[in-house]
Amino acid sequence: MKIAYLINQYPKISHSFIRREILALEALGLSVTRFSIRSCKEPLIDAADQEELAKTNIILDVGIIGLLVSLIKIAVTRPNRWLNALRLTFKLGWNSERDLLLHFAYLAEACVLVSRFSQLNISHFHAHFGTNSAMVVLLNHVLGGPAYSFTVHGPKEFEKVEAIGLPKKLTVPVLFWELVPMVEVNFIAGVTIMNGTKLR
Repeated sequence: MKIAYLINQYPKISHSFIRREILALEALGLSVTRFSIRSCKEPLIDAADQEELAKTNIILDVGIIGLLVSLIKIAVTRPNRWLNALRLTFKLGWNSERDLLLHFAYLAEACVLVSRFSQLNISHFHAHFGTNSAMVVLLNHVLGGPAYSFTVHGPKEFEKVEAIGLPKKLTVPVLFWELVPMVEVNFIAGVTIMNGTKLR
């Protein structure tokens, strides 16, 4: 089974638990492709983090032109899905604590991943944290990407559930059996959300 992980910044010193989780999944025989929205600015001292950095794909490395090209490419090749994703972007971004322009950036990032996933044959997409990374995996799914899941860590995420659009991010069904290998590991880091169900 090939899965992908998305984190806002990875690797990062404070995210060593995510690194351990990914390595545990690989030890179970899963193939894990790492994605980070942006690179971490802090220096990576741990050799294990440096190794992870070499394995991680940074989405924003494509630059503004790359984001725009991906937006246009998916709009042309998947017009119906793109329009659905655009409507969802408006819906989630309108009353969000983050402005609408940022949500368009999330849509562009999701479009970048659609192109990558068609080459990688990814069957499940998992994100850590219920903020922008969860938004990107949701939009990626609407655009035709794989089933998704995400882990909400709290406590701040639990204090602003509506502001980050958490209930709306749970509107797309997730296939439980695709997530089973992850459930065994995720409980140590937070609460895994699958279509409105909390797994402890």
